[in-house]
Amino acid sequence: NASPTPHVAYAFAPEQWLQVCLDADARQEEVACVFHSHVDAPAVFSTEDRRQAAPSGIPLLPQVSYVVVAIRGGRAASASRSVWRAGDFQTVPLALADFRFEKPV
Repeated sequence: NASPTPHVAYAFAPEQWLQVCLDADARQEEVACVFHSHVDAPAVFSTEDRRQAAPSGIPLLPQVSYVVVAIRGGRAASASRSVWRAGDFQTVPLALADFRFEKPV
């Protein structure tokens, strides 16, 4: 997290985001999801998350979903997924049993 205020916002380092996109393009893949956590806060796509993802109300990555995991006491407590639909982000909870970390192939 390159944000100067990581407890409030998540930010990519521009050079890291560029490398992710270049790597995906080289493999003929697409970035499908952006993941981050909220420590001691709910697993919701926050006002700040929305502002960063859709400046001026226009999504930067309209085809990408955003997964937010709430961390409490060092453990995942809940998760949600937000997608851009009908002019706004729509958020649905994710069951933690369905939420798995896997190594990239």
